[in-house]
Amino acid sequence: MGKTLRDYFPMIRTREEIITDIEHMPMVQSLYKTWKSEEKEAFLDICTGTRGVKMMYDSFLRRL
Repeated sequence: MGKTLRDYFPMIRTREEIITDIEHMPMVQSLYKTWKSEEKEAFLDICTGTRGVKMMYDSFLRRL
């Protein structure tokens, strides 16, 4: 089996670890529950290293 991104970067957490953390923080959990399922999936994909953040989009550049 091939190596995963987590093999090279052990600080990357699993979806289950991230969801557990969200469940233990009431304010974060209430915000997370307001998101659409696509937004939740995108967030978890970014946090787990499955997907990257597209920094060149205008919304990100405006904040910088």
